[in-house]
Amino acid sequence: MATCCSTRSRVRCWVRSEPEILARVVERMRARGLRLGNLDATVIAQQPRLAPHVEKMERALADQLGADPDRINVKVTSTDGLGAIGAGEGIAALAVLLLEETRPDEKRSGEKHSGEKE
Repeated sequence: MATCCSTRSRVRCWVRSEPEILARVVERMRARGLRLGNLDATVIAQQPRLAPHVEKMERALADQLGADPDRINVKVTSTDGLGAIGAGEGIAALAVLLLEETRPDEKRSGEKHSGEKE
């Protein structure tokens, strides 16, 4: 996926895949002694219909985050035909997550917390 950021003085573009970005975020979280507590996301799209894919999206996020799938919640909705998203011109996503500090004994021994995959 290509992503571009623009300012009045310049435009800079780079290409990163979503898994690559997420892997870097996870690496930085762990380097700072943090782990995922939970994640709640909402994807807003008129088309394609995403409801049949929610479980697959949750599993993919859990795998990429190294978290228990029970800590991941993805919801999908539409704008009922309103605006650019409703016209099928785009998709939006909102996400909120809780980060928890890793316990000192987990840092030393490398043991997993109840929300992390084995």
